[in-house]
Amino acid sequence: MKTNRFFMTILSMVLCINFVSCGGDDDENGGGINGNTEKRLTKVEISSADNQTDYEYCGSVEYEYDGNRPSRITVLDDDSEIYTTLEISDKEIKAWHEGRTTTYTLNNNGYVVSDNHGMIYNYYDEGYLKSIEEGGDLETFSYDDEWNMIASSYLAVPNILYPDKILNKGNLYISDGLGEKEDLDILGSVGFFGKTSKYLVQEYNYAGEEDEEPDYFEYKLDEDGYVKEVKVLLSTGESDIYKYTYENIK
Repeated sequence: MKTNRFFMTILSMVLCINFVSCGGDDDENGGGINGNTEKRLTKVEISSADNQTDYEYCGSVEYEYDGNRPSRITVLDDDSEIYTTLEISDKEIKAWHEGRTTTYTLNNNGYVVSDNHGMIYNYYDEGYLKSIEEGGDLETFSYDDEWNMIASSYLAVPNILYPDKILNKGNLYISDGLGEKEDLDILGSVGFFGKTSKYLVQEYNYAGEEDEEPDYFEYKLDEDGYVKEVKVLLSTGESDIYKYTYENIK
């Protein structure tokens, strides 16, 4: 199941769903409590189903802050047992899982640029994720004029769609359906993988891929326009639900 793969990705990277950027960006979509957000993420709860009806609770990701920046992230399994712990400092993030450690190196903007398992992350000057390198493989990402991610180099055509232009007010990173990139969701949703798309993704369209149907994203917003729930309807027939909890920025 997709959400089980979520935890397997974390395990395989020994860590391995954008509120606060560790830099000082104040752009409209700069990502962060130093930018245009009024709330910050404290918890994401994940449920999953094979048939889009019978959902099972799979676990959660919890965020703690020291002042205006994240200091600790805890991934819990479906029994609320600690699965992975991440401790965050100015220059690095250390993730512990079953006695093993992954170290993420941060640049001066607070973005992840590498880890000790050979992953390298590159960014455009504007602060958006440009590419990921691993073992000689390079995946690049394309954007439209408003810096909405529209394609990965693994697919031949623009496939990430935003038809209703729902504002990504909380700067969330939602990559479900974009391959095994759940680490982008966990760290990206608090600013560690650069700036996020201006709008919330609503469809991954796999045009050109044989017998591949789109993935769809359905949102519920709170009274302030922040995502409180997203249901991801995958082309495989599986479905994931992410529920978001926030706190007001003091």
